[in-house]
Amino acid sequence: MKKIFISALAMILLVGSSMQTKAQENDTKVSSTYVKVKGGYGWGVAKDGYYVDMGQGSSVNGVQEQIFTSLGGGAIAGLAVGHFFTDNFGLELDFTYLKGSKQNVQNLVVGDVQYKSADAYTNQFRLAPTVVMSTGYSKQISLYTKVGFVLPMGGYAMIESSAKDPQTGVNMEVEQKINGDFSVGFTGVLGVQYRINEKFAMFAELEGIYLNIKRKKSTIEKFNVNGVDQLDNFTAITGKSIEVDYVDSIDGANPDPSKALKTTSPYSKQGFNIGFTYFF
Repeated sequence: MKKIFISALAMILLVGSSMQTKAQENDTKVSSTYVKVKGGYGWGVAKDGYYVDMGQGSSVNGVQEQIFTSLGGGAIAGLAVGHFFTDNFGLELDFTYLKGSKQNVQNLVVGDVQYKSADAYTNQFRLAPTVVMSTGYSKQISLYTKVGFVLPMGGYAMIESSAKDPQTGVNMEVEQKINGDFSVGFTGVLGVQYRINEKFAMFAELEGIYLNIKRKKSTIEKFNVNGVDQLDNFTAITGKSIEVDYVDSIDGANPDPSKALKTTSPYSKQGFNIGFTYFF
């Protein structure tokens, strides 16, 4: 009986050891390369008080007020690919499209008449290489953080403005498209992941982006006077250039309407994202 008991115990230990080894092997085989899809929304932060050439701010019956804005707020959609080198460390490359929300940057009201108004927004593609640190991506529930750079790869800002001459009553509508210089920003993310199964997971995260972009070029794309298209006569009517290049210095003694000093505009935001992860 003793020999049978010892033999049975040895068999149990051997099977248990084999099962433990197999479980460890399965753990090491948990997929480490993944793709993410996400959507989210953010609010502009790190706001600044200058955006449009005509002067930013509001004035109601002579009382003036500065308007501070950031164009980083709005809805986002994104796709990311990444790889975990260990259960706690990985790299991720994130592609995001931002559909910016409109921000009022100028509003001039005298009495009950609005003489000037301007709204600004952006549509922008971004690339963000980040380092990912997780409490254990293979666990059912894990926390993670991401830090890295934000690189605007395409897009533009638009300014939609209207003005009314208080003496003649002439109404003008202008749309100006602005392209920026190459810029580098920073991003930080705090998230939680829940594994649905070996292949799929869902996540939610808080994201902060700090990004400023210098102007490179602007183009007037719409100019209506009393509802009539006058884009071809923009320079003759306003004395300004349809296209403007932004430079670091200009000759004040010999002004060139097609040149202007560069300004920097804020595109920072804080927001949230939700989405799904597929592990290969």
